[in-house]
Amino acid sequence: MTANLRSDLLTIGEFAQLAETTKRTVLWYEQKGLLKPSEVDPENGYRLYNIGQVIDFKAILLLRKINFSIGEIRSYLNKNKSPEALFNLKKAALRQEINDLQSALDNTERYYQNLQKTGTLVDPQIKSFKSLTVYYINKLGPYFKISDYFEELRQYFNQIPKGTLGLVIYEDIGYRPKEAKTKICLTYRAGLKLKPEAKEIVRKMTLPGFTALSYVHRGSSKLLSMLWQELKKYRIRNDYKENKDLPFEDLELSQSSHVTEMIIPIA
Repeated sequence: MTANLRSDLLTIGEFAQLAETTKRTVLWYEQKGLLKPSEVDPENGYRLYNIGQVIDFKAILLLRKINFSIGEIRSYLNKNKSPEALFNLKKAALRQEINDLQSALDNTERYYQNLQKTGTLVDPQIKSFKSLTVYYINKLGPYFKISDYFEELRQYFNQIPKGTLGLVIYEDIGYRPKEAKTKICLTYRAGLKLKPEAKEIVRKMTLPGFTALSYVHRGSSKLLSMLWQELKKYRIRNDYKENKDLPFEDLELSQSSHVTEMIIPIA
């Protein structure tokens, strides 16, 4: 048999075993034009593969996991590009998918732990905050536009130093997802330079120090509305009183694009 003469090649069964899949799946990807045998034995029609194709196959599976369609992958390969080239092109998206899955896993585990401990999805800490100077713009609108408001605020500055934090001050009482009155802020740091033409738009103020319930959320901002409700539920369950001497109900401090500190001042 020719396969014996080419001991460096793999039969479809050997290929499937190394690729941790089934012969049926290998044949399916061949039918879709994504994985052609390295050789076909002319005597018996056996499909033979080289070891590098195992890695190509795994790369194709990874691309499928980040929602690349069969057609998109085939189109790329038809341009005389290799699975390796496509994998290298999309490596950043794959890493982000892995990070997102790890974050979802960690958050789900944390939520179960919090439910057992506090009866809510959060387990906040009591934290003291010093007075804080911020630049801000006033906004009235839905929660989902907050990221747009931050983009607007950033455009009013010539320079924003590394480490400048974003802060949302919620001035309304209660949950108002469609029409929230907010102050969109950047924390003051040396080197934060406001454009001259923005001085009538962007204001500056100093927030007094206070004590608060603080919960840090790591992950998608889409969960923040739900977690705010849970944090307020925690405050009521544990009989913490609101600090009504402050000109706002609660704060949201953006430590990075995926890390948000949720803050409810307490008396």
